[in-house]
Amino acid sequence: LADHRGAEAARAALGVGVWRYDPDSDAIVEDAALRRLIGRESEGGPTRIAEADQARADAAFGELMRGERDEIALDIPVAQDDGGTRWIALQGRATMTPDGQRSLYGVAYDVTRWREAPDTETAPVEAAPEAEAESEAETEALQQRVAALEADLSESRHLRALLQRR
Repeated sequence: LADHRGAEAARAALGVGVWRYDPDSDAIVEDAALRRLIGRESEGGPTRIAEADQARADAAFGELMRGERDEIALDIPVAQDDGGTRWIALQGRATMTPDGQRSLYGVAYDVTRWREAPDTETAPVEAAPEAEAESEAETEALQQRVAALEADLSESRHLRALLQRR
């Protein structure tokens, strides 16, 4: 539980949003941080993502949910109140749970500074392969932590169900 709280605090401090697929509702469930990143004011409400970009994201998530792909990686522009644009990376993957079910989860984070770095400056991802590898390692670590938390949650639900049967 302490690890879970620490991971949540770190994720919140970094502005990383989390999503997961809920097979019962056949929908992607977003946390509050992800909703803030995409400009969604209420659960299920509209986002600040342009229609064409939303269609691209919906198609990719649909393929992931149908099992046509095992990973997703998109950079989506999100309109801001000041007329600017923030670029949000959506990444995730499918894994198999201990009980053989397909579990989908992922993260979202702001990549605007990398997308908009002037050509005369060194963009961290373009100019430094080691920084790209480090970023990928951080993303992988976050995704592994999310997977571990999902597994813990799944186990907790299973144990709760067992206790309720007694």
